[in-house]
Amino acid sequence: MKRQIILLMVIVISSFAQWQPTDTTNVGITGSIVTHGNTIFQYGSYQGYRIYRSTNNGTSWENISAALPSNFSNIYSFGGELFGIYFSNIYVSTNNGDSWTLRSSVTVPGGVIMGLTSNGSNLYAFSNRKSFFVSTNNGKNWNEIIINDPRNMGMVNFASGGGTHVAVFGNVGALISTNNGTTWVDKNPAAGAIAGLYSFNNIIFGFSFGGGIYKIGANDTGWIAVNKGIADNGLYQIPKSMYGNATTLYVGVYAVISYQTKIYSSINNGETWDTLSTTGLFLNNTTVTPWFLTANQSNVFVYCYGTKIHGVYSLPRTTSVTDVSETLPIEFSLAQNYPNPFNPTTVISYQLSANSNVTLKVYDVLGKEVATLVNEYQLIGKYSFHFSSINNNLASGIYFYRLQTENFSATKRMMLLK
Repeated sequence: MKRQIILLMVIVISSFAQWQPTDTTNVGITGSIVTHGNTIFQYGSYQGYRIYRSTNNGTSWENISAALPSNFSNIYSFGGELFGIYFSNIYVSTNNGDSWTLRSSVTVPGGVIMGLTSNGSNLYAFSNRKSFFVSTNNGKNWNEIIINDPRNMGMVNFASGGGTHVAVFGNVGALISTNNGTTWVDKNPAAGAIAGLYSFNNIIFGFSFGGGIYKIGANDTGWIAVNKGIADNGLYQIPKSMYGNATTLYVGVYAVISYQTKIYSSINNGETWDTLSTTGLFLNNTTVTPWFLTANQSNVFVYCYGTKIHGVYSLPRTTSVTDVSETLPIEFSLAQNYPNPFNPTTVISYQLSANSNVTLKVYDVLGKEVATLVNEYQLIGKYSFHFSSINNNLASGIYFYRLQTENFSATKRMMLLK
């Protein structure tokens, strides 16, 4: 029997949408938020370390601090699991934060693990020294990569995507490697050194202090400005926090002159940006964390911190409500990409008949993975992904894309003709 449901039609975030405070909890100037599926977590230290969880888009929050084995400096969602960092220990929760177990530990002489990140396939832990660690089995085992550089410097951020590693060091900026960390080269935009990083769809985005947003493609060492739609074309704008959900990228940008933070979104991997409504949002956000912005399937969330105002604000991603009787998928399927052959972009569509962890990856004819398009928990429904050969620096030829869920897998062939 076919299943039917009344769905909300997702159109755009319009100028009439308004931010709403969902919580006024103060978790400090370093307070952070993260989504795990559709669950939201906020954590930080103010009059003691605390972590709160919401399973209903911020309508209510539960203090789950007692479940934590330690005061986590970074919480990260990857591969259907929730990870927490305490010094050089990596903890994991498989039950949405109800309990935590020690997954593994690494050794950082005189240092600690600063945070976790991924390229869609591997999990990375970066230290505040000159090393990072890579895991291919969800943090059970780690391989250390040391950046051989004689300078006295400490890493503050790291990202990997499309065969490129980028490490950011204080007072130095970005170092880039395209050979898995064997050699590194200093590379920063002329407008200002890279201070922050984020990897999305195998593209690494760099945050320049006062120069806006830049990106770097697959196996490349050159930064390209992507500030179309950002105020003043990125001049005197400081990107502070970025988060990608499905095919939409969000960024929080601090304006040096106005001292205000604006939120932008992009549906084309940063080529152009749209300004989200600021109605109802606390604009003088002074939080110093790179993790104050996140999103799930229905809302965008921002943690705000100020002298008198603090807490989590939300903005619906759905702004027009239409009663549409639409049949939910009754089976998993992967469609043939269109157009095919393609150059340079094509659309890959699939449908899920149940909620599941989902990966969508692209391989060359030798079976080498060349792109990870999706790696997240998704709800029942229909999805489309715009795949670009430019972002992944691909040559003409035959490629295969593979959809993998918990109970289904399928592979299709596509052709790139330049």
